[in-house]
Amino acid sequence: MIPLSSQILAKLLEREEKARAGVRSAPVALTNKDLADYRNGRVLLQAVQFEHDLTVLQQADVIAMERDRGGLICRITVRDYVALAAALGLPTRSALLDEATSVLGPFLAAHPVIGAVLARWRGLGKVRGTDVGDVLDWQSACLALTEVQLAGDVLRDVPIRALSTKLYKDSKRLERLAPLLDVLLQGDVDAEARYPDLVWQELGLIRDAQPARLAGRVTVRRLRNSGVLDSPYGAFDPESVRELVDVPSGVLTIENQANFHAAARAGADEPVLLMYTAGMPGPAWLAMYERLLGSIPVGVPIRHWGDVDEGGFRIASYLAAAAERAGHCLEPELMHPDQVPEEMRRPASAGTLARMAKYAEMVGWFAIAQRVQSAGFTMEQEAMLWRSDETMSSVAAA
Repeated sequence: MIPLSSQILAKLLEREEKARAGVRSAPVALTNKDLADYRNGRVLLQAVQFEHDLTVLQQADVIAMERDRGGLICRITVRDYVALAAALGLPTRSALLDEATSVLGPFLAAHPVIGAVLARWRGLGKVRGTDVGDVLDWQSACLALTEVQLAGDVLRDVPIRALSTKLYKDSKRLERLAPLLDVLLQGDVDAEARYPDLVWQELGLIRDAQPARLAGRVTVRRLRNSGVLDSPYGAFDPESVRELVDVPSGVLTIENQANFHAAARAGADEPVLLMYTAGMPGPAWLAMYERLLGSIPVGVPIRHWGDVDEGGFRIASYLAAAAERAGHCLEPELMHPDQVPEEMRRPASAGTLARMAKYAEMVGWFAIAQRVQSAGFTMEQEAMLWRSDETMSSVAAA
């Protein structure tokens, strides 16, 4: 088959697959416009070879052809989809989907989102830029996530490239899988894409080790010494932070750096423990958080101040679970939609709002979950930096 025949028939195969996937309603056919390179007849030998290729397929009942009054082919339709793909040396999309289902099926129980990935591919859609031809990348991402989750603390704070080399004999492959790991972790093909560093942080993997930043006039016991936190804040390896020596008047976690720095300066002399989560906290940070909360009495206000968006409420769900394990209940700080000034609101899709509400419900913030969906917007925490002094006062007084 000459290149012109392959090129034109590949277009016919693509249209047939779109029709089978339900994304094309027009009749599946090639007409004069699609056959322009053949009908122009600039290269007679090529036109003759094209007709020969198509005649062979017509005789085999793979395609059907119609000719105009001048004898030129003017319309081509499909008779046997599978045979047409075979003639072109291409796998059918249904065959690729069957193979993808077989490859990813073992991971469905652990990661139900795989079902949504396969469904998106059946409709010829993509997930984070991938389609059914990228199934082995998804398999690699599932295997990597399984390895990390089974290893638990053994792989805590392991360099990304060291683990990638161990798993794939390729130091950079794991980093290329960050978008797929993000989908697996969030469990939603439509979830907002996060920066890779937030994915690594959640998995407890590191590109560069980052200290935990704490602030406030509180005394912290570490592995080798104890003392009041420096002003405006102190930075420590999370593993070295063991417990609070005195009882603070409150604990406030803060998602974003600018807000933490502003709050730390404003609250350096307040007996409130401020903790910077750096976005999604990793396992080592959460273990430190749980230890600190476990060292103070139940009843001390434990609050979180984060973005009023999908990521912010998802982070809150992780913090709430750790707080609950330590016997405490996490409460929101400036995260109710009604507390967001109108000029700082950004419209959000129904899908985003539904996911925000889901995470708010997981935390137990049911009033916020209900209001999020009716409010219809998101807001990044930095937009409320000007309220950091007010935040400090409210937590200290809680």
